[in-house]
Amino acid sequence: MRVNVCASLLLVGSAWTGFGGFPLLFFLLFLCLSTSGVIFPTATAMAMQPFAFEAGRASALLGIIQFILGASGGALVGVFQNGTALPMAIQIACYSLVARGILLMTPKRAANKELPKNES
Repeated sequence: MRVNVCASLLLVGSAWTGFGGFPLLFFLLFLCLSTSGVIFPTATAMAMQPFAFEAGRASALLGIIQFILGASGGALVGVFQNGTALPMAIQIACYSLVARGILLMTPKRAANKELPKNES
């Protein structure tokens, strides 16, 4: 997660200043997207853990939230488009920082804690 946050902030700096040109921009974007392959499955598992007995509903809600965020993110990049990569970079950095903040606010649980029993 730290690599993703650092890469996204460097992506904003590169897009804003033009430092490094397209090769650096491409590398930082690749770094942001490749770390997402580790972050997304872990975040999904963490989000669904409290709802083990309602996994179908929790998965459906999580999917809807992801589609809404993706659609609104694409629309925001389109609205603020100025011919550079800056709107995309700013949005990637904002999502990355929000995700890091949520992770820091998430209470830590013991690894061996049992799930609640199904009462039905």
